[in-house]
Amino acid sequence: MLKSASAAALGSIVGTAAGRERDHDSIEPPIASTPILAAHRGYRGLYPQNTIAAVQQAAYGGRNGHGYDTDMMECDLVPAGGKPWKGEDFEIVVFHDDTLDDLTDESGYVWETDVQTVLNAEIRDSGQTIPRLDEFVEATPDSIPLNIEWKAAGVSPDDDASESAVETWDPFTGQALDVLSNHENDFIVQSFQKAALQSVQNSNPEIPIAYLLWDSIEEGLSVVRELDAEYIQPPYNMIMNTPFFNEDYYLEDPGFAEIDLVETAHEEGRKVIPYTITTWHQAEKLVEAGVDGIIADYPGVLD
Repeated sequence: MLKSASAAALGSIVGTAAGRERDHDSIEPPIASTPILAAHRGYRGLYPQNTIAAVQQAAYGGRNGHGYDTDMMECDLVPAGGKPWKGEDFEIVVFHDDTLDDLTDESGYVWETDVQTVLNAEIRDSGQTIPRLDEFVEATPDSIPLNIEWKAAGVSPDDDASESAVETWDPFTGQALDVLSNHENDFIVQSFQKAALQSVQNSNPEIPIAYLLWDSIEEGLSVVRELDAEYIQPPYNMIMNTPFFNEDYYLEDPGFAEIDLVETAHEEGRKVIPYTITTWHQAEKLVEAGVDGIIADYPGVLD
């Protein structure tokens, strides 16, 4: 039976004011302090992103060997070796980009490259390679939940398919959830794609979901309400009452509406976990604004 985290269970993780220190050998879900700290791609600011080494260091490699302040492991999933929506054989791997070109010593779309080549691709001269989803989760202590992005369904630019269609995601979702069912970790599924989250809900409505906002607070909230998502994950410059609201980040001069996303989410019973934090100053101001957690490139930003 699928070991997903219920909304109530993960709500307790981000909502309980307990200490971060815990026994990583325990199989019980962690109870973290408010706010939660998620290791973005396994703290990509320090380690080769989305790799086994990143997981191990984020979980165990902290000062004095006691582990960093990691309440949740964040990662990205794409299909390798085939296009799921076409009925081709494929394996789900932990990788951020559509293509191998920028992050590895190989090139081409991940789903148009044979699985073994993908698995052997080296991440930026680190000696680390792309892991299967099963390997990544196995390397993550059972006590650390996962925040897993359904990143791509395996659609190339000239394909006659759309990531806006739920059926495009269904084979990908099926394999991902099958793999996750073999592990004890609680998890959230996140995505920029509404259809990806609908596919997850159709497979198991008990799995908590997080919608990733991009360029509009109003449109993002509309999708969140339609899906009744438990979590909202906006870019950090969408958070009002901080020095960063409406500053350039991924978008230049974003012009976000004057909507207090944290207040709105909390009134609706949802939690807000913004991305991607790189400094203690950002973390401090976001916490003061009331966020429930942060997705960060570095450990220690909440110390």
